[in-house]
Amino acid sequence: MKSTAKTGAKYALTGATGLVGSTIRKMFPDRIGPVFSGDIRDATAVERFIYDLEGIAGILHLAAVVPKQIADQDPVRVLEVNVLGTVNVLEALRKLKATGADVPWLFYASTSHVYASSEKPLRETDLLAPFTIYGRTKLQAEEWVRIYQDNFGILSCTGRIFSFTGPGQPSYYFVPAMVKKITQAPAGGVVQVGGITGTRDFLRVDQVASTIMGLAERRHVGVINIGTGVPAPLESIVREVARRAERTDLKIEVLPDPPTHLNANVDRLKELGLAAEFSLSALVETQFQ
Repeated sequence: MKSTAKTGAKYALTGATGLVGSTIRKMFPDRIGPVFSGDIRDATAVERFIYDLEGIAGILHLAAVVPKQIADQDPVRVLEVNVLGTVNVLEALRKLKATGADVPWLFYASTSHVYASSEKPLRETDLLAPFTIYGRTKLQAEEWVRIYQDNFGILSCTGRIFSFTGPGQPSYYFVPAMVKKITQAPAGGVVQVGGITGTRDFLRVDQVASTIMGLAERRHVGVINIGTGVPAPLESIVREVARRAERTDLKIEVLPDPPTHLNANVDRLKELGLAAEFSLSALVETQFQ
């Protein structure tokens, strides 16, 4: 479902310091308005921020605790930021609407990790069965977004963002972790890598940013996958990293772990003219810029 397009409109932003948020600000400086710099868990601060917005067509809600390593160590914080923080945004919008004011459209950044692993490209209607704390909290927040839309008319788009990488991404994410592992390996060594027998739909962060802004222009409403539609073997990414790093001296040994797959069906994106193209070399190159 779509509502009226808002080409050239401005958008408020939460999570502006993350990789996606900072990329959006860099790529679309004239399209980003106020940026929330407080604690998303502070309902009063969130409400004040949203009440003070003027001339804003929408809010891009990107604030979240993401890495599995961090989420597993502090599940309470992850719950508070990812779920309660999202409810704070939704509740502020509900209260604003109750005053009779115009309410901005909302983009909620969700994740492919809400899905169960599947060898088939995942449709938005497929089984939701998160296998990480992070994925579980993002699905819980999705449910609150839907509740506020159905019960209070808060127009929203939930973008399920599949795997991505970009310059400056911390090394606890897959691609930069592989770059670090391979570039720091001793000459002529054997590099053992586990968890790469499956596939992922991988984007560059600039593609994620462009897709989000495309959805914003269209004021798209509903759940939509953000991906390329191409299942990339994780092993191929590792070997491309070794090639780009000129580490032909290394032997890559793949550990026989059970494969998992998270790949997007992007039919809905294609209908909107927003599907991104996959390039293995361009993906890996982002880590060498």
